[in-house]
Amino acid sequence: MVKATSFSLIFLFMITGCFFNNEEPPARNVRILTGNMAMTYPNILIESVEPDVFRFIRFGWAPPRREYNLPEFDSTLIDDFITAMPLIEWVLHIVVVDADRRPIPLVVTGEWTVELSSEESSYVRRLIENVVRGGEDREFQIPSVMGHVPFVWAIIDDNMYWSFYDTDVPNLERWLRQKYVNMDLLYLSYEIFDLSPYLIHGTPVRHFHH
Repeated sequence: MVKATSFSLIFLFMITGCFFNNEEPPARNVRILTGNMAMTYPNILIESVEPDVFRFIRFGWAPPRREYNLPEFDSTLIDDFITAMPLIEWVLHIVVVDADRRPIPLVVTGEWTVELSSEESSYVRRLIENVVRGGEDREFQIPSVMGHVPFVWAIIDDNMYWSFYDTDVPNLERWLRQKYVNMDLLYLSYEIFDLSPYLIHGTPVRHFHH
């Protein structure tokens, strides 16, 4: 009887990977940044301000007409991203000057929060755990052969992750996927972007990541 019970437990462990597989993953500090060299999409900073609440900040260059009176973006909010991966500053064009060599400030063009339902929160937490289990990413690289494409970077509990952003990854060449794509981070990004009431980087293909 004991042997039979032990065998059953071992078998259960083998097929589930863990005795506590159904436990709710812990809340983690998550910050996500997106951007691209061509600026065809706005830069977005996403922060988990509470366990089930994400704040979205859309930012970019100040428009020529200053009467829009947009608040200046606090660039210190992304200092930790740039410190960890300096090339991000080059991709996002953090420092830009006008014809008179005066700096053009980055401004906030939109800000909103999203509160997750219990079901959404549970799913997002599991996606976050998948990213964490995959391990911290290698040094950020810019794939020149891919043109002006968007990227997504994430800091989860002080560890950095990044990926080329695309909603049609299966059609990318295999070597590009292997070198520049973190699928776990993309799945997480798709879900959080989908939860936003405002469109971010096109429309993710929902059936692709469920």
